Amino acid sequence: MTRGQVDQRHDQPSGQQSEQDGFVATVWNLRCDLQHRWKRSVLVLLIIGVFLSLFIHIIIGLVLDLYGRNGGFGEGKPEAAPIAFAVFDSETFTESPEATSLEESDSAPSALESPLTSGMELEATSSSVSELLADQSAVPTLGGAGGGDLGAGMGGSGGAGAGTSFFGIASKGGRFCYIMDISASMLQGSRLDAAITELISSLRKLPNFSQYYILFYSSNVTEPPSQLGWNTARRSTLNRMINEIHRVQAQGGTVPAPAFQKAMELNPLPDVIFFLTDGQIPPTFIDELRAMLPSGKRVVVHAVAFGSGADINQMKDIAKLTGGQYKYVNPGGSP
Repeated sequence: MTRGQVDQRHDQPSGQQSEQDGFVATVWNLRCDLQHRWKRSVLVLLIIGVFLSLFIHIIIGLVLDLYGRNGGFGEGKPEAAPIAFAVFDSETFTESPEATSLEESDSAPSALESPLTSGMELEATSSSVSELLADQSAVPTLGGAGGGDLGAGMGGSGGAGAGTSFFGIASKGGRFCYIMDISASMLQGSRLDAAITELISSLRKLPNFSQYYILFYSSNVTEPPSQLGWNTARRSTLNRMINEIHRVQAQGGTVPAPAFQKAMELNPLPDVIFFLTDGQIPPTFIDELRAMLPSGKRVVVHAVAFGSGADINQMKDIAKLTGGQYKYVNPGGSP
């Protein structure tokens, strides 16, 4: 601004100059107010963002905690109680000595054993009862329910443990496969009803964290309709499975090989197989089974000869081959 302009400005009336100063002050105040509002808006947005982030993280934490407690999302999961247990690999338990000799009196009796059995035999393969029990005592337990993870079972006999029993044959493990004869000969007397009753009793003894698989065989292999893989022994799903088991009908011949082939194709493999038959199985079956057995995993087969018509000698050989137990059961009311 030149000196003339300054002089001219000073020469302006005082009222007009005050008016200009007031306008400048108004503009300046408006600018300051806008800056203040902008800063306040940014601060509010930051605070909202922090609270929103905290809320989202809390929700995620609750969901992950619920997921961990229930072992994952799915049918019946909320009913599963959280269980902490040590995880062992499959080799940990399979290194224990195989069972050899177990007298009839040492076997835990089942619900059907007293009316159904007479002149029972019970055999195993290579170690004494004392050695077996001593070995089992080293296995950690889950509140009296036995040790091992879902895939690390021990197929030998034993008392209390993470496992179950079938017609008095007690066995530990995490995964149990039942291969049940439903050929036409099982219609004699009450054979089928007795076998199904013992199967259900064995399933009910399984701890909640165990898994099971059921294969009914005759001339063909039949599975429960809801079975899509390994079943977890939760009470909610077990009750539905029991309803399906009651609908099984006996018919056809006695051909167990396809059922065993199916069992050996399961992933992961079973720790224990309970095998029941009341008839004569093909003489070549023992060789077929020997070829099916996996090389890197011990699968124990406990063989139950259900009545005098069963192939007793071959059932003994099956138990001996796999380190399992053999037992003869005389179904009440059948020849």
